[in-house]
Amino acid sequence: MAEKLRLRSLQEQKANLTRLRIEQEGKPNIDAGIIAKIGLNSAGVGVSLEAIRAKSVEFGRLPSHLALRICLDSNNRSKAVTPLQRAGVPTSCHTLVADPEAGTGIECSSVDIVLLAMSKDGRVMHTNHFLEEHPRIEGNLQLWT
Repeated sequence: MAEKLRLRSLQEQKANLTRLRIEQEGKPNIDAGIIAKIGLNSAGVGVSLEAIRAKSVEFGRLPSHLALRICLDSNNRSKAVTPLQRAGVPTSCHTLVADPEAGTGIECSSVDIVLLAMSKDGRVMHTNHFLEEHPRIEGNLQLWT
């Protein structure tokens, strides 16, 4: 699991970086890299989040950053993905959830979720644009295929 971040210079960002470790009973421990953006737990479940620009919001859904915490409280990828599928998130984003077995891309809009499977060579690749159709989202969507 990897993510390319567009940071200025590492030297400039050093003062802004932190490592957060959450130890919890009955759930995996969590190491958060950039808080509410990327993380890894002691069960080997990792997450990353990338915003997608699209016009639409549904305030009654699970906030995207809290969705990452639910993923990091999970013991495996499938247990991490299921609650997100049920609850949905309020805005458009891509969340990558991976464990030692595989990875799943979760392309979210405010009204639906599309799961992106690994390719034959074992990769899930994404940009900050939709890769799949989300027909109920208004506005000019830029799809990359």
